[in-house]
Amino acid sequence: MNMKASLMAFLIIAFIAAVPAQAYSEASIDVKLANGTLCPCSTLTSDDVSVTVKNTGTSTETYQLELELPDEGSWSGFISPSMKLSPGEEGKATVFITPSCGVEPGKYDITVVAKSPASDKSFTQDFTLEVMKCHWIDIVAKDYELCQGIESKKKITITNGGVSSETVIIKSSAPWVTPAVNQTEIKRGDKKEIELLFSPGKDIAGMQDVKLTVESVTSYAKNEQTLKVNVLKCYSSDIKIEPLRQQVCPCQTADFTLTVENTGLKEDEFLVTFENQSSRMSISAGDSGKFSFSVNIPCDRKAGNYTIPVKVDSSTLHKANPTITVLPSSLCYGVGLSSDYTRATVGVGSGMVYKFTVKNKGKFAQAYDLQLDAPEWVHLSESRVELPAGEQVDVYIYAAPYYYTDQGNYTAKVTAVTETEKSSIDFMLNVKSDYTFDRITDNVSMNISIPTGGVVGAETGTSQAQILMISILAIGVVVILILRFVIMMK
Repeated sequence: MNMKASLMAFLIIAFIAAVPAQAYSEASIDVKLANGTLCPCSTLTSDDVSVTVKNTGTSTETYQLELELPDEGSWSGFISPSMKLSPGEEGKATVFITPSCGVEPGKYDITVVAKSPASDKSFTQDFTLEVMKCHWIDIVAKDYELCQGIESKKKITITNGGVSSETVIIKSSAPWVTPAVNQTEIKRGDKKEIELLFSPGKDIAGMQDVKLTVESVTSYAKNEQTLKVNVLKCYSSDIKIEPLRQQVCPCQTADFTLTVENTGLKEDEFLVTFENQSSRMSISAGDSGKFSFSVNIPCDRKAGNYTIPVKVDSSTLHKANPTITVLPSSLCYGVGLSSDYTRATVGVGSGMVYKFTVKNKGKFAQAYDLQLDAPEWVHLSESRVELPAGEQVDVYIYAAPYYYTDQGNYTAKVTAVTETEKSSIDFMLNVKSDYTFDRITDNVSMNISIPTGGVVGAETGTSQAQILMISILAIGVVVILILRFVIMMK
């Protein structure tokens, strides 16, 4: 019995030994991190990450190795593509892992995969790397409101949040925004204020996007920020000159009114300059101010067109050139002298009165000086008259030759004179001296007449003062002649 049992056991063992053992595939992956932290744009090598693959199966395997990198950002890496291992054998893979410069700080999972083509099995091992904020720059800036055409200075703050000093360059996308310094060094953990100069010209208005770029020249650190800059028309104005063109005569004044309207958002001060005159005024936003100025035209100014330079200076600048057309004097002024009779005969010892008219033919009121070029026994009732435009007045000449005056023809010239012109009229006097006293007396009494019409100031009506003056003048001349005749007779 025992023999049978022993024989049976032997046969079973022999059968088992005769059947070949079935192979199986197995592997283990071991990852050890000598350095599990890194910076963006830096690379971990096999010295930092040790990846070991061991064949724990029963047959020789060629494993295909892969790295599964994070999806966030752009990562790159390398691992030995394949590894052939006998059962129980292990091998160390070559590894490189690099996060891109744009990878944000944080922890990231990475997977090592070993695939067995023979068994179609995959073996994995996960490990974690931490990306540090090694080189990092921050920009702190505000949105601004600025005035068009006005320079202003604002500050931004740049922070170095990295692990080492950074030398950075500051750039602006707008040519009218410039940093006070283009390059500066910022130590680790420090902040630095950078001044920006804003110079928006008159062609810049409304909301503007200005991109600021701060980039390190010593590392990959870079940051950008877009500023919203609202450029307002704080200072603007319009001007209007009335009249812009005008005609004026010599000896007159050209008057102008300048209106300045502050169309900006803030109060502004305006300086108006014309010729040698100037005036200053502050005008609130939305209001207007008026400036009046006059230009005196000299009496000897030649006819023609003249410009008057006017400058309005403030935060904005305006220039204007109103035009003055100086008319010829002949179109502005005129005087006429006329008389119904300019010839007469008068005897020694008698008197004769001539009436003539002075008329203002010009466009303006005018004063006329009356000049007499005549023998001393000829007299004028007026030496100066003032007349409105288009008006006229009567003036009188009184001629009374002395008893010793030689007979003959004499001329009495009356000239009306102004600063711009003159006009004359001649009176011819035929003096007769071959009269007796009685005849002279009769001639005096016959020829002396007292005017009864108006003399000065109007064409019609009576001027009592004028009549009285000429009457006294005539009586005085008669008395003088009689006295001289009596003396002569003695």
